Amino acid sequence: MTYDFNYQQTRILKEEVTILPGDTLITECNYDSTRRKQTTFGGIGTEEEMCLAFMTYYPRVNLSVCTSTPPMETIFETLGIQDIYNKEKIGRILQGRLEVNEEDETELASALRNGSASSEVTEVLLSHMLRAVVVKAPEKFLNTSLYKILLKKTTWEESQAAELLQEKVVFGRHSTSCRTREDARVLEQPQAVSYPRFSALKSPVEQCGARKQVQDQQVNDNNRLPLVKFLHRVVMEEADKYVMLWTPRKDDIIIEVQVVTTGYVGLGFSPIGTMKGSDIMLGWVDDDGKVYLEDRYASGYSVPMIDNSQDVELLGGYQNDTHTVLRFSRPWVTCEPKTDMQLSQNNTIRMIWSYDKEDPTDVTSPRYHDQRGTVSLRLKAPPLMQPLTDDVKMWDVISPNVNLPDNVTTLYWCQLHKIPLLLRKTHVIGFVPLIKEKNLEYIRHMLLYECHLSDSDRHYDKWLNLQGSQCYGANMPVSWKYCTSPIVAWVVGGEGEMFPDHVGFPLGEEHGGATYFLMETRYNNPNLKRGIVDASGIRIFYTERLRKFDAGVMTVGHDVAPLHIIPPNQKWLSVGLCHGSCTQKELPAEGVKVFQGLLQAHQLARSISVRHLRHGEERRVLAKDMTYDSSNQQPRIVMEEVTILPMDSLITECTYDSTRRHRATFGGFGAEDEMCLAYLSYYPRVNLSLCTSTPPLETISEALGIQNTYDKGKMGKILHGRAELDEEAERELLDAVQSNVSPEDTTIQVSQMFHTLVVKTPEKYVNMSLHDILHDDVTWQDSRVVAALQEKVVFGRYATKCRQQSARVFSEDEIVPFPDFRARKSRSQQCDINQQGLLTIESLAANPDSSSAQSPSKETTSSNSSVSSSESADSSSTVSSSESADSSNTESSESSDSSNKSTESSSENSSSSDSELPTQTRFINTKSPSKNPDSTNTVSSTATTIQAKPLPCPSFIPFCTKRRMPFLTKSRNHLGVRPYFF
Repeated sequence: MTYDFNYQQTRILKEEVTILPGDTLITECNYDSTRRKQTTFGGIGTEEEMCLAFMTYYPRVNLSVCTSTPPMETIFETLGIQDIYNKEKIGRILQGRLEVNEEDETELASALRNGSASSEVTEVLLSHMLRAVVVKAPEKFLNTSLYKILLKKTTWEESQAAELLQEKVVFGRHSTSCRTREDARVLEQPQAVSYPRFSALKSPVEQCGARKQVQDQQVNDNNRLPLVKFLHRVVMEEADKYVMLWTPRKDDIIIEVQVVTTGYVGLGFSPIGTMKGSDIMLGWVDDDGKVYLEDRYASGYSVPMIDNSQDVELLGGYQNDTHTVLRFSRPWVTCEPKTDMQLSQNNTIRMIWSYDKEDPTDVTSPRYHDQRGTVSLRLKAPPLMQPLTDDVKMWDVISPNVNLPDNVTTLYWCQLHKIPLLLRKTHVIGFVPLIKEKNLEYIRHMLLYECHLSDSDRHYDKWLNLQGSQCYGANMPVSWKYCTSPIVAWVVGGEGEMFPDHVGFPLGEEHGGATYFLMETRYNNPNLKRGIVDASGIRIFYTERLRKFDAGVMTVGHDVAPLHIIPPNQKWLSVGLCHGSCTQKELPAEGVKVFQGLLQAHQLARSISVRHLRHGEERRVLAKDMTYDSSNQQPRIVMEEVTILPMDSLITECTYDSTRRHRATFGGFGAEDEMCLAYLSYYPRVNLSLCTSTPPLETISEALGIQNTYDKGKMGKILHGRAELDEEAERELLDAVQSNVSPEDTTIQVSQMFHTLVVKTPEKYVNMSLHDILHDDVTWQDSRVVAALQEKVVFGRYATKCRQQSARVFSEDEIVPFPDFRARKSRSQQCDINQQGLLTIESLAANPDSSSAQSPSKETTSSNSSVSSSESADSSSTVSSSESADSSNTESSESSDSSNKSTESSSENSSSSDSELPTQTRFINTKSPSKNPDSTNTVSSTATTIQAKPLPCPSFIPFCTKRRMPFLTKSRNHLGVRPYFF
């Protein structure tokens, strides 16, 4: 309020301010011309004036200028000018467009270079263009330019001229200009708008400091909210039509919604992404500025009911001409476990949203919403903090000009990249996605894989100029298949990631990392839209300020292969095994520490967990999401780093719901295929890249009752073959791609390889391919086949894969039985399983009929010889006690670090927020002869159940002595105003 032209510095805002679509900005400038004897005009000279503000903002958009001027008619009306000559020409001069004439530009540049252009420096006065405005009427101004009229003292000596002009340039019409950076040549026509009506908000300091009261306006606190810096922001509907911001706190979450509507707004927490069973907040602002917020619940697909306990607290709200803004808080755990969704776990939450153009007239039956949708979020995800120090550099890995085909719904696109020139060792410390908002709906994930081949320049440099190729298709070079270790994994819903301060991924082969990287982008175009072109990628942050440890990523779970089969119309469980034989070969004696995990599956998946086994005992779960949603896959930060030792095994458990799918689903890369993987980030870095498994082909054949096939060896080579690098074939492929004679992109269906296996016996399958059998509805109508397959793919044998980063050297697939271990579940995890009806290894062992199909009878052992009597006697003992007992019997490889391991064991158990269930199940493998005389002995599993008193699920009703009731008026037609309102 005390501006000085000689002291102009950038003003740093104490709190960042959000400007929404529909918001209006008014720039006010007060001038003192009492000592100036002539009129001052707007211009760029020192004696001229400006009234501008340069606002620095983010995220960057295309808007460059948003300004206004009084229309020329406003000046004419003030001065009493009735008519002018050449009105259209004057309009073009005053509101003209900058037309770039390249010929004139070339001549001017040439004149400036050769010195023929005039070197005279003259004063630039924009007001001189007013000389072209010559008055036609009235008589007193005839043939006088507007410039001269405005400079005459007599013009302003008339008592009302200045006051009338002041009123019109403030409260009259404004000619607005909205300009973008790209459209400098062609600008929108200025739009004449009225001065906006609004309720003014002035601080006492501003009231005293202002020299004039421009307008006497009423203060309305409803139009403002206290500024809050939210940690997270997500766009629910495109073009920022529905924006949600939130900050997780210890006991509750603060949420703000900004929605393009002047009607009601809905936001809810849903178990499966539908209205039924959801916990809903409904709010609006009426015409008087009163703000309403209701806590409701939906028992079906009808009007949500008002909750007896109002567990959301309104923090404020307002409405302008285009938007409704509501802010409220909600506890993680509420007093209503039956009608409120408890948010205590760090699972994926399916948020449902809606809005309508009208406010409710009757709170008991608001009209059906105009717009709605679903977005999956992790509300407790830590905020993304981008590095701002001078030592951090950026490397943008982009796949330019990717044209999405209109005949393929899912496209995996791969492109090779080389690291920037590095003078010394560097560490990758984080990344953020670079995605155009208009293409966000098409991009599902981006992975950046390290490529490891000896003499990598010879194999990879020639592909750098290629704009990319369809992954896993005919155009993909074999050398790219040696890129198997991802260091960056972004999946839809992720904001990016910064790694812990003590770890970084090295760059450059000479420094233990990779020089070449393959970026894999998965696109999904379900509606086969045409003309979609994308140039998305990842921004890598790296630094020469090295972290303490080099980090690596290992992939665990079910190998992506057609042997991963999910029958139709089932609740299904798939298991991937990282066997102890692999960790024994590849991990150092002191093991590696896992600091985060990324879980990945597709549309049918409902939960994923990675279980950790050591010496037959299950330890704390490495990573889990019991409400998994493929549309929101973000890395899970391990609360306390977990050590994986040699001989440890990892079980990746995925549950699926195919009850609405009427054909079999196979492991693969398409959106309609499935996966069951976890990417575990760890340190210190070792050479292990992948530790997965699949069921052996014989397991599938046995479950289906297939006795004999033609050319079984050929099928085995296809399923378990190695990619052999042929440099001559690579050169031919490169020539073909550069000549545009390569095959076009097609849908990749990995299960097509089952056409190769043709059945000899039994008679009912003779001369049918395995592909035909698995795609035949009759196959899955036999409940015994379904139950046998479920049992065998979980408790049967596993073909394990153990691969190093140097992908040319693979370990041969090893056939191993299901591991023998004692299970452990936390109470909250068990309740998640019970409430959602999820399948687990334990539930299948205890109840073979857990899936919707009927299982054949299975004998169970009655002997408890494998379990100590103390275990059965003491039902309240937890796994941690058995781990403590086993700590003295560890192998010699662990003895050198026994103190560290005992510390780790205690920290793992003490850090868990959930009490552990008593040990209830131990899985024992026993060999039994197969009923099929043509096959060899197979491994089956039985479960010995230990009787233990089950612990109840935790009660979620703390501190509920004071329940807030709905604020209903006596008529129950309208809500009263809440007292806690900003």
